[in-house]
Amino acid sequence: MASLTKGFVENAIDDACHYIGEKVKTLRTNGGLTVRRIRDQDWHIGSEEMVGKDVDASDYLKSRTPWHFGISVHNAHNNNIIGRVTFYVAYSSWSGRIIYIDRMDCKGLNDETEELLLRILADVALALDCVRLTWRHTTTPKWHSAGSNQPEMHGEVLTLSMDKDAMAKFVSDSPLKNVVPLEGGFSKDLVDTAFSTCLDKVNNIPDATFLLRLAQKQEDLETIERLVQGLADYVKEPDAVEMTAQDYLKDGFALDNPLWYCLLVDKVNEDGSRYTCGYAFVFVGYVLGEGRFIYLEDLYLEVDHRGDGGGKTTMKALAGLCQALQCSRLYWQALDWNTSGLSFYNKIGAKVHEGEKTSEPVRWGSTQGFCRPW
Repeated sequence: MASLTKGFVENAIDDACHYIGEKVKTLRTNGGLTVRRIRDQDWHIGSEEMVGKDVDASDYLKSRTPWHFGISVHNAHNNNIIGRVTFYVAYSSWSGRIIYIDRMDCKGLNDETEELLLRILADVALALDCVRLTWRHTTTPKWHSAGSNQPEMHGEVLTLSMDKDAMAKFVSDSPLKNVVPLEGGFSKDLVDTAFSTCLDKVNNIPDATFLLRLAQKQEDLETIERLVQGLADYVKEPDAVEMTAQDYLKDGFALDNPLWYCLLVDKVNEDGSRYTCGYAFVFVGYVLGEGRFIYLEDLYLEVDHRGDGGGKTTMKALAGLCQALQCSRLYWQALDWNTSGLSFYNKIGAKVHEGEKTSEPVRWGSTQGFCRPW
């Protein structure tokens, strides 16, 4: 697996755009199409059609996360934009790198253009050693279920989120209510400062049963590996975890801008000793027109340590982190059969995204079959 840099991702996008762009030139009768990566200076072009308002390129470059990219499809005759997709490189604690679609604008076009953009992204996903290409949608085009190697839709997965108001209300009875939004461009230092600020407030509560800390050292990776496997065992998928401590290192601490961050939950015993009994695995993403968000990939506490407020403490810390990083939302997903989890999320002010479906070529082989169709 190649080391990840911004330049490496951009080269993978350019290669996929060139390959498929050459093919669609001969497949269209409307004068042909050109496909290209959106450059830093071009983010304002066509943004109003995509998000309902102009996107200032300089503001975007300051606030975006490092792993956010875009591709545009143009009429080769007049260079008009006829389709765009924005996306970010994310991370799964179970399977590693993911490409997650942010927005797709194919207004006035048929399903074929959407499929074209998704096939380009599948090609990029393979080049980056991503196991999955994932997107959420409320309608399902006909091509989605036609032919072989088509995406799989996960009907049992629910998407939930808390917006700024819900997060502010959630932390209003805790020291996190006074978190001040941090200024400056996005960077690892900014994220580290946000974590430090929030954890200082959470961990200074007298007689706390749980203490939180940011995973930052080699031995923490082995703890994460243990807890991730514990979650897999709990949901009866013991063989589903493909990542190891070394994999986490490569896309975490070893990068200038890590793909993931992890809060470790320490239970404080009566004798003052601590035991790491849970974790929250997150990444920071970006939605064009809305700004940054935090995605909670995993939240897990070992069964013997549930019911004492560890989950609530962790969710409050993440809500405070969102405020510090000026995030628009905190997102996560849950299985529709997890009634106890859904009840907890409802109590803290989370909303289910009704009618929203999640699709993906779920394994490397199906992603491979989905890309480069010509």
